[in-house]
Amino acid sequence: MRAFIKGLVCFFCLLVYLFAEAVLSFVFFFVAKATKRRWAARLVRLFNRCLVRILGIRIRVTGAMEEARKLRGALLAPNHLSYIDGFALAATFPLIFVGKSDLRSWPLIGWMTQLSGTIFMDRGRRNHLVDSIREMAVTLAQGTNVLLFPEGTTTNGEAMLSFKSAFFDAPVQAGASVVPVSVIYHRVDGVPFSLANRDRICWYGEMTFWDHFVGLLHCRSVDVSLDIHHPIWADAPAGDSDVRKDLSDRTYAAVAGGVRLLLT
Repeated sequence: MRAFIKGLVCFFCLLVYLFAEAVLSFVFFFVAKATKRRWAARLVRLFNRCLVRILGIRIRVTGAMEEARKLRGALLAPNHLSYIDGFALAATFPLIFVGKSDLRSWPLIGWMTQLSGTIFMDRGRRNHLVDSIREMAVTLAQGTNVLLFPEGTTTNGEAMLSFKSAFFDAPVQAGASVVPVSVIYHRVDGVPFSLANRDRICWYGEMTFWDHFVGLLHCRSVDVSLDIHHPIWADAPAGDSDVRKDLSDRTYAAVAGGVRLLLT
């Protein structure tokens, strides 16, 4: 019964959020896209703050949060285990998501992502990838934070995948910083996060979203840490593959180092 009620409240919040984003789109129809995206990012944070409270996701933020808060137009680059990562990060920062293009076809979620200004990316089409990176760069340059999962997919938490260096041309083009974030899950229903219960949190492989989300509704609490690392800046012009690779490697090292530290 608790899970059912939580599901209904989540659905109601989603409807309110969709209505608010639709109103925002109407009100700002003749306003610069940059202004609309900044307001959309604030609505995204408000919605996700409600969502994490409903779902019992308890967030502990450590590290250079005060430094990161002062930035306008930063690329947030965390490790990726679940869609829950996005809930936690979006509840902490105003931001715009980068998502796979097939999200557009998902029931309700497709509409939600489009209204919230999500930057869609189709990595299978090179021209589309270039356009998406350019859109990321423009968004960053206009002062809106962007959340990118550089691994490109979720994992089961056993190891981090390499970061896709091509994505890091966006902050280089924009002259923006990258904020590495280590996401660590500590407890599920008060039980330490482990191989035995990780599938209640990690969403990977052939798992379907809706089945996994129903399982999440049955959780009483989820404890997660966000370790915010010091911002990293590119130190050379855009278009240089060595610069992208260096920025990607430095970000990966910070995120991976934080994961190891928080697990000890």
